[in-house]
Amino acid sequence: MDSFELNKISAAVIIGILLYLAVDMAAESIYHVEELEKSAYVVEGLDTDTAEVVEVVVVEGPSLSELMATASADRGARVFRRCQACHNDASGAPNKVGPNLWGIMGHDRGAAEGFGYSAAFQGAGGTWSFENMDEYLASPAKAIPGNKMSFAGLRKEGERADIMAYMNSMSDAPISLP
Repeated sequence: MDSFELNKISAAVIIGILLYLAVDMAAESIYHVEELEKSAYVVEGLDTDTAEVVEVVVVEGPSLSELMATASADRGARVFRRCQACHNDASGAPNKVGPNLWGIMGHDRGAAEGFGYSAAFQGAGGTWSFENMDEYLASPAKAIPGNKMSFAGLRKEGERADIMAYMNSMSDAPISLP
């Protein structure tokens, strides 16, 4: 590359920088916003000099028993299609990447025959109730930290209730609804 090419490249870079600075200065002079000394809108009772803790009120949705009362196993079967890549739902079907979920409700967590659970899951203990299944379906990573399931969870309460109704129906002995 000769010096003429280097001069052209250098000139292009310098012109680009100068153009950027000119546009920035023009925009600043047109749209300059000055800080106000005093707030234009004063909220009574609010002291801006001290940090206050604001209590956040969380509005809770319907209870799990209310959700389960309106849940549909048919809708749950449609939601369960997302799970079929990793789980079977038929009696006697083999495990896939995840365990077979036939008869899972009311049974011990981390105890499906022939499936290699993570240490975190084996240490979770307890049985699959509607309450802990709802928590797990909402966020598997939060419910049992360190488990191998890569699914992010179901955000919609209604979908979780529907899939639990479906999973409860996939059993020789379904457990009673909450």
